[in-house]
Amino acid sequence: MNSNQRTGPLTVSLISLLMLVVVLIQTMFFYLDLSANLSNLGLSDLGIYQIQFNNMIKFGAVTHNTDFGFYYLMYFFTQWLNFELFVTACFFLFYASLIKTFYSLCDVKWLVFIVFLVLFFYPMYQSLSSLVLRQGLGFAFLFVSAFFFRSHLFVLSAAKVALASLFHLSMLFYVPVLLVNRFISSLKLLVLFWCITVVLYVCNIPLAFVNFLPADLAGAVRAFSMVEDNYVTGFKPLFLILSVVPFLFLLLRPYYYYVCKNQMMFEMLKIFFVANSAGLLFSGFPYYDRVMLFSWVLVPLVMMNFVSFLFPRQTLPAEVYR
Repeated sequence: MNSNQRTGPLTVSLISLLMLVVVLIQTMFFYLDLSANLSNLGLSDLGIYQIQFNNMIKFGAVTHNTDFGFYYLMYFFTQWLNFELFVTACFFLFYASLIKTFYSLCDVKWLVFIVFLVLFFYPMYQSLSSLVLRQGLGFAFLFVSAFFFRSHLFVLSAAKVALASLFHLSMLFYVPVLLVNRFISSLKLLVLFWCITVVLYVCNIPLAFVNFLPADLAGAVRAFSMVEDNYVTGFKPLFLILSVVPFLFLLLRPYYYYVCKNQMMFEMLKIFFVANSAGLLFSGFPYYDRVMLFSWVLVPLVMMNFVSFLFPRQTLPAEVYR
């Protein structure tokens, strides 16, 4: 056994411990900030969760008929702990779930630690860990269960989605994604289809399709869009920038061939492009950013793998460089 083999597990364990320490420190600061602002939550996402938490204390029972995984976890905290600790636990569980996932994507372990520090500033992860907690716990379960890397095992993957939907029903969005993926064997054709949806998105074609909906439904969509100024419909440059990052990586020919030969990355990018295409096509509807979230959650993971690919410790077949 060479020295790298002897020290490898120690290095992995040390960096895993460092990442866990970082999560704990960030969790502590999050708890202190939340405690200081608890009286100012209002009707924000956290404010609504706080009302639900207090209702469970008042009635002594779970008061919701959906998202049982999330609300039974909340109910547990009502029995012995407080609301601040419940939200803080959700924060910790989300980021802790990423530790194993990142090690699956990178050969350069110190690089994992550096990128992991940056992830705390990624807006999508900030939202999932501290605002939209139900979706955050659903994604945390999918990260831990390696769903994004093993989606070719359809029955097992569908079962993982079903369990994740116990935290939020929107996780079932991945079921049609899995069904579509079963018929996709070419990444090139999938990316081509995605490029077509990007063109439609930039030209606001999906928004125009609202005109072909039944009059009552089309009117409701327009009225809702006017009221919800923060969630206007149609093309948004920032949304496109977030969506185009994995595509730009694939323009590097050696990385493209590497992805095609690496089943783990191939499966993850299939999920990304199918889910992102669906989000782009839903851009005529308010809150379509919630659909985009199912692909955006993967952008840092693809970035992690791409940066790792650029380092010389990444070993690839010779034909990849031809």
